[in-house]
Amino acid sequence: MPDLKEPSKADQVLRAVRLRYAQHYLDVLRSCQRLYFHKQDTDAALRLFDGEWLHILHAQAYTVECSTDKGESLHIASDYVDIPAQILDLRLQPATRLKWVETAMSAAEKSGDETAACRHLNNLGRAYSRMGEPRQAISIHQKQLELSRKLKNRRLEGAALANLAAAHANLNEDRQTVQFHEQALEIFREVGDRRLEADVLDGLGAAHTKLGDAKCAIGYCQEAVRIF
Repeated sequence: MPDLKEPSKADQVLRAVRLRYAQHYLDVLRSCQRLYFHKQDTDAALRLFDGEWLHILHAQAYTVECSTDKGESLHIASDYVDIPAQILDLRLQPATRLKWVETAMSAAEKSGDETAACRHLNNLGRAYSRMGEPRQAISIHQKQLELSRKLKNRRLEGAALANLAAAHANLNEDRQTVQFHEQALEIFREVGDRRLEADVLDGLGAAHTKLGDAKCAIGYCQEAVRIF
């Protein structure tokens, strides 16, 4: 029989302290993200992240415990890989990134947060791409695409399409790459995300170069440069 007795007072206090610790370093990660995106100061964002790395690592380990809880703790466990996604891509090995995302995905599913789950599918597929498994990445991004359309979230739909384009590019499937990039481009222009629009234009330029259409490739690259 499982042990169903209530946790001791000391255990409850320890868990609460760990939760506050994880919340504090989640706020540090938010600061990293603000520096990275809003102030566009990558060096400052990475200095802050690197300076707090050991604490962030310990706090993430506590979120694994949180992922079995309820309420606020589940949201903390889910947000830990979502808020600083681009910085974690730069700093974590793909296999470690995968484990972190799986913890966050479990927390999002338990809390019923489908939007967070969709974002985690985004990060999960990207982790598989970085591990050299584009077919697995495509399978995950297809699920991301389906969920984003169910949620009617155009930004996440655009991200899924761009991720599918990138995964097909890794397989040298250039026509599929162009098709997905073109769909993503339409969405990013619709939602006004100029940074992601530029990324997709750059990807279209690369794909058309591989297809031997230099004129088209130059046109897309010039559009991207005007945004950058």
